[in-house]
Amino acid sequence: MRKFTHLLLPAAVVISVSAHAQTSQVTGTVLSATDNSPLPGVSVVIKGTTTGASTDPDGKFSLPVPATGDPVLVFSFIGFEPQEVRVGGRSSIGSVKLGEKATALNDVVVVGYGTQRKRDITGSVASISAEQVAETPITRADQILQGRVSGVQVTQTNSEPGGNVSIRIRGTNSINSGNEPLFVVDGFPGAGDLNSINPSDIESIEVLKDASATAIYGSRGANGVVIITTKKGKAGRNAINFEAYTGVSNVRKKYDLMNAPEFARYLNDVQTLNNLENKTTTPLPYTQQQIDAMGEGTDWQDEIFRQGRQSNYQLGFSGGTEDTRYNLSFNYFDQEGIILNSGFKRGSVRLNLDRRVSNKINVSFTSQLSRTQQRLTTVNTNGGSNGGVLLDALRFSPIQPVRDANGNYTFQNQPLPAVEIAGNPVAYAESAKDNLTTTRALINVAGEYQLLEGLKLRISGGTDLFANQRNQFIPLRCMWARTPTARPLKPPTTTTAG
Repeated sequence: MRKFTHLLLPAAVVISVSAHAQTSQVTGTVLSATDNSPLPGVSVVIKGTTTGASTDPDGKFSLPVPATGDPVLVFSFIGFEPQEVRVGGRSSIGSVKLGEKATALNDVVVVGYGTQRKRDITGSVASISAEQVAETPITRADQILQGRVSGVQVTQTNSEPGGNVSIRIRGTNSINSGNEPLFVVDGFPGAGDLNSINPSDIESIEVLKDASATAIYGSRGANGVVIITTKKGKAGRNAINFEAYTGVSNVRKKYDLMNAPEFARYLNDVQTLNNLENKTTTPLPYTQQQIDAMGEGTDWQDEIFRQGRQSNYQLGFSGGTEDTRYNLSFNYFDQEGIILNSGFKRGSVRLNLDRRVSNKINVSFTSQLSRTQQRLTTVNTNGGSNGGVLLDALRFSPIQPVRDANGNYTFQNQPLPAVEIAGNPVAYAESAKDNLTTTRALINVAGEYQLLEGLKLRISGGTDLFANQRNQFIPLRCMWARTPTARPLKPPTTTTAG
């Protein structure tokens, strides 16, 4: 017998009805379909009205219903499936049994062989719904997995806008080979880079972690499988959906570096120690008069960092009939990096069609055309003559201005050899160009024939057309600024005999 802790309600809480309406009293008992125990506190309402009652501790209820017509009683209780019962002129409807609601176990997830209920799966499968996808604005689809799936490690390997993300399912499995999982988009395995996929188009993501769930993919699924299902239209529901958001990003913390006078005194101290150690009389880089006239100098971190803005716009059309369903979406995403001249843009169009040809034949068509543009800047470097914007901002002298009195960039770090060889990071960020443009078409067509009840034959085919174009331009002055002083800071002039 089940025990319930509840608030006792009157056996018949009747909401007012017309004084002139003829009613008749209907009684009954509500039981659990599992063990036939009475259910107290069950809501019993006449469908289409606000007239209702609750069951008493013995599961019994009494409710006045209209004497005319054929009213329907709706029984609902937390944790149980709702049920509707027609009165049919009866004064007692006897016992009504409510079955338990096992929502989590009845959820349908996508696996290698199609779809299965969670209760039928023995392997390890994690699922992320469309509601969870919409909770946080993100740049790319694989970032959805961060912090949401146990045993899955998601690391952004590059902090640039649109930078790559590394995914490890249950750790690193190989030393010499790749460790990235297999991505499957709408049944197309090997989708690869997810940067071009609009996260707003995603209906659900399933992560298959073990061999029982990934057997259909063979060795390709050895590192796990990430299955992405995009949104499709719903029958009888034509809808237009528009989403937009905007936001900003800032540097959370900067390095605490020396200003111009502090750096000048530091260089003088270094030269003094060198003279004592080497018994030399090399003049100090700066006089006290020069130090007093410096002011705060240049904060190179402030010069290269900015407030990065990002915005996203999504327009979708979906709907259809029982036989034909469609989903058409347009997306534009624009993200500015926090470093000058860096950013990421993505535009995409997606069309999904589903057609029921007959009771046994279904066909589906999923497609996406996207174009991304990534404005890159050199930030992850090892220093030396190949320095980059971020590294040079940390080692370029605060004594040097961004531009000289004539408005030209101060390309090279000074005074040499007291300071490291480095180029002006602002000049590099604003003058150098490194644009990566990717155009992609992902198309998949599938046909399904029902051979027997519970047995279907599915044939699918798809293509992934991928084109990359990278344009890179670095001015000579930016390159020579990272070389020893023996090299000129301007191209040598040549003459040709006429």
